[in-house]
Amino acid sequence: MDQVPGSPQEPQGASGLPGCYRHPDRETGITCTRCERPICPECMISASVGFQCPECVREGSGTGHAPAANQPRTVAAARSPRTRAWSPRSWWG
Repeated sequence: MDQVPGSPQEPQGASGLPGCYRHPDRETGITCTRCERPICPECMISASVGFQCPECVREGSGTGHAPAANQPRTVAAARSPRTRAWSPRSWWG
């Protein structure tokens, strides 16, 4: 469906500000940094840059990586075969 020029895309209040997508009766000038939907202070979740809506936070990490990339990883504490453990003798040869 085409928008008529000048028609609002989001519900707007008397001041011309859009209403929060979850709370249409609350006017706001803030939008989600990921989906750009208008969000009120109650819906804002602080992100590294700006604010995100609850759905975007729930859907993913916002890092641009696959969700599996955020899983903790283990690191093997392997040493090079040429590396010796530290001991007072290792200083003198």
